[in-house]
Amino acid sequence: MKRYFNAFTLAEVMITLVILGIMAAILMPVVKNLYPDKQMVMFRKAYYIAERMVYELVNDEDFYPSKEGKFGLDNVTAVSYMGKSFGDSDDETSDAAKSKFCGLFAEKVNVSDYDAVDCETAHAPTLDGGAASSPSFTTTDGIAWYLPISTFITDAPTTFYRSIFVDVNGDLAPNCSYNASTCPKPDVFEIKVRTDGKIFVTGAKEKEYLKHNSSVQSGS
Repeated sequence: MKRYFNAFTLAEVMITLVILGIMAAILMPVVKNLYPDKQMVMFRKAYYIAERMVYELVNDEDFYPSKEGKFGLDNVTAVSYMGKSFGDSDDETSDAAKSKFCGLFAEKVNVSDYDAVDCETAHAPTLDGGAASSPSFTTTDGIAWYLPISTFITDAPTTFYRSIFVDVNGDLAPNCSYNASTCPKPDVFEIKVRTDGKIFVTGAKEKEYLKHNSSVQSGS
């Protein structure tokens, strides 16, 4: 007696593969959206930390007390916090005056090593690849922060700004800012801070990652 076995023909196999390929092409963007880019997630986190910290500092009379002729972060009057002094009541050009913003910011976030905080030296991130540079401090989530060492003193407080740079994965590569050809997926981002406490972004990738919030697109 002959036995017959059911089997797929080559044509049926090919049709099945084509159907699977079409389904994969349709579903891949959906799956990608379900798992957002880690750099984007970390930058958004860094941005909202910066937004909250700057808001709290500039609106707190204990940190930046109201003073005639001052608009916010340019008030470098010395204040005490957590048993430390920040700012300089006598010399607006001193190192203590320039480090006030960075020092207070570092005290209010979760820093991984307080002994390694350096708000006296201007630190710049690595923007074009290579080894990561030393930051002002690193928070417990691994974000390296490069804060401005500045008094924020200027005659144009609503247009003048300083930059906070964040390397969202610390020492890990690629250690670069956005460039369409050489760094399409950056880990270093720039957040701009005005004297009056307004923060915003102007970089293409920063805008893309924060496009759901139109208020951060410019310094106006």
